[in-house]
Amino acid sequence: MRIIEKEKFNVVGSIITCEEQKLTIEMPKLFKKVEERKLEIVNRINDLIMDICISINGKMFKQMACYEVSSLENIPIELTVLTIPKYNYLYYKHVGLNYEIYDAFVAMYDYALENKLVLDETEFKIEIYNDELSEYDLYLKLK
Repeated sequence: MRIIEKEKFNVVGSIITCEEQKLTIEMPKLFKKVEERKLEIVNRINDLIMDICISINGKMFKQMACYEVSSLENIPIELTVLTIPKYNYLYYKHVGLNYEIYDAFVAMYDYALENKLVLDETEFKIEIYNDELSEYDLYLKLK
């Protein structure tokens, strides 16, 4: 794990807000919806889909399934643009199974606590999926 500065970037995709217990049902639907429209996102920089936890408010999660884009031109209708400013993150590359990502985030939270790192109060985090290689880039926003 290490602290990195990630430059400002733009993403295009879809956002949902739902209760935590509904995430396991709603997120696969959201991923499918965005993946089905991938070819319409002509300015995407790669084929790696991202899961961004924009915020957590009580039990309500605001999540986005998206692709990073190089330009905000030609955005498909009904998809959302989000610009992520430059931030510092606690970063970890998880190599393993997708369902182990939760445990990787727990380890990141523990690491932050042990090293007196202050995390963003919105719990903003990014997961970038490379399922083919079983590699996942995980980011926790620091305050």
